[in-house]
Amino acid sequence: MKISTILVGVDFSQPSRVALEHALDIARHTDARLVLVYVGVTPQRPDSVPDGILPMLTEYERILKGYLAEDRRRLAELCARSADEGVDVSAMIVDDLPDRGICKAAAECDADLVIVGTHGRTGVKRLLLGSVAERVVRLSGHDVLVARPGARPTAGGYREILVATDFSAMAEAGLRAAIALAAPGARIDILHCSYIPAIAFGHVPSTRALAELTEPLARQAHAQGQALVAGYTRPGLSLAFHTIDAQPMQGIIEWHDRHRYDLAVVGSHGKRGLRRFLLGSVAEAIVRHASTPVLVVHRPGNAPAVRTAAASQEARA
Repeated sequence: MKISTILVGVDFSQPSRVALEHALDIARHTDARLVLVYVGVTPQRPDSVPDGILPMLTEYERILKGYLAEDRRRLAELCARSADEGVDVSAMIVDDLPDRGICKAAAECDADLVIVGTHGRTGVKRLLLGSVAERVVRLSGHDVLVARPGARPTAGGYREILVATDFSAMAEAGLRAAIALAAPGARIDILHCSYIPAIAFGHVPSTRALAELTEPLARQAHAQGQALVAGYTRPGLSLAFHTIDAQPMQGIIEWHDRHRYDLAVVGSHGKRGLRRFLLGSVAEAIVRHASTPVLVVHRPGNAPAVRTAAASQEARA
């Protein structure tokens, strides 16, 4: 994964400051250019305004213009401070809703990575409304890193990384992304959740029937996992493959909570419609529950030569 352009959403809040810290560290680590994006909606005056509310509307517009001017000044200062960190940085202002505006800006500058902060809200209100970060993850066609409050970046790359895999092209793109963001000497755990629901049998399976199906799948998963490790191992980088018998959403979250990571990576298959609404997304669930930053990979990209080596080893296994 080559990271040339990083886009980070800023609104001058604490979560966006955390997102910018991650963006600056990744930009230095990958020699990428950084684009700061501020998104806000400017209300348009109606074509016809009653005389009685015209003075109030005019005063509102005056106050709003003052806020916008102040935000522009703050954005320019933030851009200058970021440039002092030794990063090639520019700024954009987008007139739109935050989630839609960030996705629009990412498409406009063809960002390789989008970074957003999250306030980490919980409860029924958050469940119903979602968060800007989750909506960006859902809407964006670009890879999105969600930075979390209290999870500071580690200088020079991430050192303890969890990569979830189902052996798809998108999951392998996630592994390549993890390697691109890894610090020298980093540890990357590749986790596969092997899970066959009882409905696949049409009835509650016997222990023997379950074993006859799951044991060959477990052997195949082990071979595929070892092929990934062999194909992507680098000097100064520790890769390990793990497989657990668990439903993916629950298994990944529980594994993540039991171990110490500073980044989680998951591929998104981009399902849409009623099925996705009812079942939810593994990627979004991890974004919602993980205490660490989460990178959601949306684009498989171009597979490097090591993919062929990994596939060859898998075939021999």
